[in-house]
Amino acid sequence: MPVETRDIPTAQLPADARTGRPYLDPHLDLRLAESVPGGARGGPGSVPGAPGPVEPWPARTPVHRRPLGVGALLVGAALCLGALVTTYVLAVWTPFGQALEYRNLNEGWGDPAGTWAWRLLDRFGDPLTLVVLVAAVLLVGLAARRFWAGVVGIGMVGAAVLAARTLKEVLPRPVLDAADFATVHNSFPSGHVTVAAGLVLALVLALPARFRLLALVPGTVAVTVVAAATVVAQWHRPSDGIGGVLIAGAAYFLAAAGLHGYARR
Repeated sequence: MPVETRDIPTAQLPADARTGRPYLDPHLDLRLAESVPGGARGGPGSVPGAPGPVEPWPARTPVHRRPLGVGALLVGAALCLGALVTTYVLAVWTPFGQALEYRNLNEGWGDPAGTWAWRLLDRFGDPLTLVVLVAAVLLVGLAARRFWAGVVGIGMVGAAVLAARTLKEVLPRPVLDAADFATVHNSFPSGHVTVAAGLVLALVLALPARFRLLALVPGTVAVTVVAAATVVAQWHRPSDGIGGVLIAGAAYFLAAAGLHGYARR
């Protein structure tokens, strides 16, 4: 017997039927499960061939970066100290290192464009400037609820400066190059660069982990400018600035290791 058909207005058809695709009700599985006792997939009374309820996707577990452990921080301090010794030996105790540094000093001697370096170093070495920078580190630590980390950071700066001054007094400097600038006066490492790098790392120590990179990038630029100013102003040799950064880096890793070890107690 032929099946009677009739035309149905296109507007009354489901949207998927107009495109010729089967219409799938997204709530079909849920209605089947609720209308049939035990209608879960594979349960008693389930409809044969009927799909079970749609299970939600499991929530993604957020990935947290684990902070460096005490061992890794101590390794970082050891690497900084090893690089400090290497820099001193190559730049101070080899004729090639001394000749290279004296050449840089000769090229910058008497350059009137270097007055900016004198002004920058005078302003940075002003006690008022240092007090403001120390207070800024402590205020950042207080706002970030890491006040004691800021205090440890300021203590770290003091320890690094004391170490730099001690090394400058006790380390010998032989005369291995016959340059006009050759002198037995030791300027390794730079105290100004040690203070600058130490303050930046103290700020990094006082900040939460997610904000440290934001302080480290401009801080690195500032330390580089201070180190360049000490060379342009004829206050230090290039290796002195490198030594100051390495001393501050070693002090930072030791301070971070101390804070990490105390937090685990």
